[in-house]
Amino acid sequence: MNSFLFEQKAGLFDAQDKKDFALNHPKEAADYEKHSRFNGRSYAISPLGESRIETSFRTGPLFGKILRDVERQDIRQVIIVCHGVTAPAIAMNWMGYTPEWLDAEKTPGNCWIRHIHGNTRDGYHDEGYIYGENAPLRDPIATQRHLDGVESIYMLKPGRPKNIVPPGIQTIDPFSPP
Repeated sequence: MNSFLFEQKAGLFDAQDKKDFALNHPKEAADYEKHSRFNGRSYAISPLGESRIETSFRTGPLFGKILRDVERQDIRQVIIVCHGVTAPAIAMNWMGYTPEWLDAEKTPGNCWIRHIHGNTRDGYHDEGYIYGENAPLRDPIATQRHLDGVESIYMLKPGRPKNIVPPGIQTIDPFSPP
């Protein structure tokens, strides 16, 4: 299957942890952190790399191909093997989650398995992670619940009716009167 299913391009961040990057590239690290704080982690572009949302856009066409193949060849199960930011980017695309969901979602650990099931007729259901060492199991927003100091999780009310708000997330409509 032809697709652009590969990990987020890290650019200058590649093979460096955050601390080393800040020491080796202080100007670029400060610029990235500023954009991450202002626009959210999903939109901050790694120097000479890509943002989480760009990874999501790149993986998006995969779904049309999968759905066409499923219908033409009567395929019952699809298994996608990937890692890093690509895994939550695929979940975001498949479930119609918003970029705010992707922004808050933790990058999965090694061998974490997320289970999404259903079909185009009846809809899809995100079971969250069902396997993985230290994985928060059976909760599609579990990694977001474990952010330090978080009591409740909010996101902007989706503007499009097809966007899905994961269970447990409260929405805010900034355009409605209080």
